[in-house]
Parts: sequence; structure tokens; C-alpha cells
Amino acid sequence: MMIKRFLPFLLIAISTAFVACTGCKSDKDSANQMTEFEQSLTSKDTADVEKVVAQFYGNIKDKKYYDAAAMLYTRKVKNAEIRQLSNEEMDKFVNVQRQLPFEGYTLDYVKFLTETENEVSCTVILRKGEQGMPDATTKMFFTPVFYSGKWCLILTDSERLEAPISTFEQRDSLNRRYDAYKKIKKRK
Repeated sequence: MMIKRFLPFLLIAISTAFVACTGCKSDKDSANQMTEFEQSLTSKDTADVEKVVAQFYGNIKDKKYYDAAAMLYTRKVKNAEIRQLSNEEMDKFVNVQRQLPFEGYTLDYVKFLTETENEVSCTVILRKGEQGMPDATTKMFFTPVFYSGKWCLILTDSERLEAPISTFEQRDSLNRRYDAYKKIKKRK
């Protein structure tokens, strides 16, 4: 008698779980599908972007702020042609960077989507934590764009109409995917 009473609830729970799992699988598959542009890239493209980012932060570390600023590009709108920062824009960038401490950075991930919409996420260590305290950090995002035969960096900020292409919720999975890529790359 008791089984008859709970049987409809059990069937509903099982069917709901089945539908939920099926929905999760299709969402996961669509999130992991690569764009045509991504498929055309090689590991050299990722390595080249990593190298440009390392050079940029190397300049910041060495207090060569104008050299770092000279590596940055901008554009008026998302699909417009890019250009290097003007002298005024470079001065503004340098003035901000001089005020910020810099201990190092970690590259969180590189995400390619299209020729004009890509993303690099970096965690910048402003100050190392002391006595068990966490490091003081901030995030910096770049839009790498392939221009004139090389990868160039656009600093992502709302003032220049550049915004990250990933949502806040997607960033953990992008970070895990990039970590998996680095492990495979080390084995080769």
C-alpha cells in the first residue's frame, strides 16, 4: 500500500532527473564546441599570445612602462581596424601603472573565438601576502587580435568599448581547460 502511494512521486523524480541530466549534457557539448576560427589555429598561436603577454608584463616588472604601453592597441568599435595607443593614451596608461605595485602575474587562460573577439585573463599580483595572508591581486583582461602578421594586445576596458567575451560563470571552466592544455603541452 505504501509503495503505491510513493510510486508516482518516484517516477516523477526519476523522469525529472533524466531530463535534467540530458539538458546538462547538451549545454556542456555546446559550450565545448570550437568555432571555425578556433579550429584554424595551432598551438603556436597560443604560444605566441603567451609570449606577447609575458613580454608586456616583463616590461611592467622592469618599470619600462612606455615599452609596455607601446605594445597596446585600441579600436573604436569591436570590428574596426586596430591602432596603437596615442601619446596621450600611453601617458595615461603609464601614470596609472606607476602608481600600482607589481609583484608578478599568472596567465589564467587564453580563449579564442573569432578574429576580433578573443580573451586573455591574467591575475596580477600587486603585493605578496605576508604571515599567511593571501596575495593582493586584481584581474586584467586583454583582447588578442592577429594584425599585420602578429598577435597584438588590446587592453580590455569599458572606456574603449572592449569587454571580456566570457561571462563570469564561464571563467572557471576556461581556466581548467587552459590548465589541461598546459599539461598536454608540457608532455610534448
